[in-house]
Amino acid sequence: MRPGAGAQASAPFVFCARPDNRQRAAPAHCPACARPSWCAGTKEPSIAQDAVMLRALLVLALAAGLAACAPSGPEAAPEAAGGACADAPGLMADSRFADAQAAYEACLAFSDHDWEEEAELRLRLAASLMGQEHFADALSVYDALLELIERETGDGAHPAVRRNRAMALLRLGRHEDALDDARTALMRSPRDVTAHMIAGSAQLETGDAAGAAGSFDAALALNPDSAAALSGRSAAFAALGRHDAALDDALEAVSFAPDGAGALNALCWALVKAGRAQEALPTCDAALEMRPDSGAITHSRAAALEQLGRMDEARDLYARAHELDPASREIAADYARTRRQ
Repeated sequence: MRPGAGAQASAPFVFCARPDNRQRAAPAHCPACARPSWCAGTKEPSIAQDAVMLRALLVLALAAGLAACAPSGPEAAPEAAGGACADAPGLMADSRFADAQAAYEACLAFSDHDWEEEAELRLRLAASLMGQEHFADALSVYDALLELIERETGDGAHPAVRRNRAMALLRLGRHEDALDDARTALMRSPRDVTAHMIAGSAQLETGDAAGAAGSFDAALALNPDSAAALSGRSAAFAALGRHDAALDDALEAVSFAPDGAGALNALCWALVKAGRAQEALPTCDAALEMRPDSGAITHSRAAALEQLGRMDEARDLYARAHELDPASREIAADYARTRRQ
């Protein structure tokens, strides 16, 4: 499968929502709010891991103890919520997204937050859900967050929230909506590399390969060493029949990320699209060994096997790819086509 599909941004989610770059002191009940927030450059740890999908191999710890942080009554709320808020950033840093979710929910259960604190907490809660691949739940949080910001500021086009919501929409297969959100974010933050790559991924899924190439061009202009953006542009070039350019980009992506499954998948796909499946197969195998849960890589290998005439194996892999990534239109189409054969 083309490696650009599925929001393959290796850049982290940005948890800054305040456009004026102001900072504020932490309230006594919310120690986590002490770090500068709502600023253009503050970042949480990366959730997206490579250029294939937002499918990090996350080791999620059980939510031991954090549920106890939820306030049991009004008098317990400040201390309980404060403890949860203090713990949550560290849990995110350790990729313990389920625990972080519990902590942010406990923190939000204490109602004495001003709207800015609530917005920041909801933004982080959504990220913890994204880390667990609970995309529909994350989307609901982003929707509520945008309503809150619009109610308080009159502005419902907040770029960081729109960009992050676009990621959730993309993973849910709502590609046109994802593209709308990414474009809205880019109107206000044109140097947002992640938003450009989300836009490119959505354009690939909707069949606009030329537009996708332009979006990945914009991402590369801002970050020339991005293996993810090179992988996405390679896929766009392959869809346009520009196979030499696709292969060049894929090889450059591998040079930047030689151990990256996303870059290897880009090379696999570029070779398959150029009719060179025999050469592609070892690269597809290497990528799939790294990421056996990737629908994109599974689809690439299926396409290589089909091109080599190994149809029974290809059909099984198309079914597996569809199981792993049912939101992908390209995978769904190949799955349906080969089932009828």
